[in-house]
Amino acid sequence: MRSLEKGGHRVPVVVTIRGSSGSGKTTFVERVLPVLRSRGLRVGTVKHASHGFTADRAGSDSARHSAAGSEPVLLVGPEGHVLFHLNVEPTVTRPALGELVDRYFGDRDLVLVEGFSSEGGPCVLISRREVIPKAPPPTDLVLFAVVDEPLGYDLELSSDDITKAADMLVDHARSRAGGP
Repeated sequence: MRSLEKGGHRVPVVVTIRGSSGSGKTTFVERVLPVLRSRGLRVGTVKHASHGFTADRAGSDSARHSAAGSEPVLLVGPEGHVLFHLNVEPTVTRPALGELVDRYFGDRDLVLVEGFSSEGGPCVLISRREVIPKAPPPTDLVLFAVVDEPLGYDLELSSDDITKAADMLVDHARSRAGGP
């Protein structure tokens, strides 16, 4: 897959995974990552920890991203960020998401960003009926929604349709990168 070019270097396609806490965002990322990687995509993830974090905590969302095959995993909180990548030291600064993606993910085809719901750009919306929803993103930004009851988006998938979700993410990445 050819990547986007920006200022002479590769820029991966970025898709945010949005939804309320407890809606299944991390579970979606865990399930879709191996499928995307099996199709030849180089995928990294960013996990937003809006209330702070403890790095390297077993069972954490960032640990789950890593276990599912993300390389690298960037964990971002209000006090800084930590990059989990082979032979890279953790950092403790707070640049903007776009700068972080440019800095750490230039060799990736796709970056799945969990959280950062205030960022613009294409997203996957995760919703479960028993979880109080956040304000929804603009409809034109939603690639598809993963739902357990209809919400009225053009394309809605069940949480079990991970193959279709991966197909759509691959198609989106390829169309944005201009490749086959």
